[in-house]
This record gives sequence, structure tokens and C-alpha cells, in this order.
Amino acid sequence: MVRQTGHHLVTFPDTLIETSWAAALMPLVPSRRVKSIEVRKVNGDPLTAPDAPAGFVEILRAAGFADGYRGMTYRG
Repeated sequence: MVRQTGHHLVTFPDTLIETSWAAALMPLVPSRRVKSIEVRKVNGDPLTAPDAPAGFVEILRAAGFADGYRGMTYRG
């Protein structure tokens, strides 16, 4: 379930290996379930912090997310 007010991503140990989860979020936007998807934190750590969780920003960018001032955003 994806909530419009949710901006946090909680992951499993192999999330950096199996990256199809990022692309699986994207169909929610064209289907109009949500207007956009914004990821601000991963496992409680802000994506915009200097010590941001390694690898997650690159995975989200590759899936079509764009840099934002609070995190990564996908608008379709």
C-alpha cells in the first residue's frame, strides 16, 4: 500500500542487489493512484544528508526519479 503522505522507504537486506522495486513504484503515478512519489528517507536516514544511504539515490535516478530539495521525486 502506498499512501500519498508517505515519504519513507523501508528496505530489505537485498534491496541494493535486486533493484526492480524502484520501477514497481512508477505505475502508481500514471494510474492516478498518486500524483507523484517522493522518497525523502530510506530506513530512517534522509536522502539529502551528506551521509545518505549509499546506492539508493542512484537506483531511484536510474528508475526515472529526479533530484528534489527534500529527496527524490517521480511525477510520471
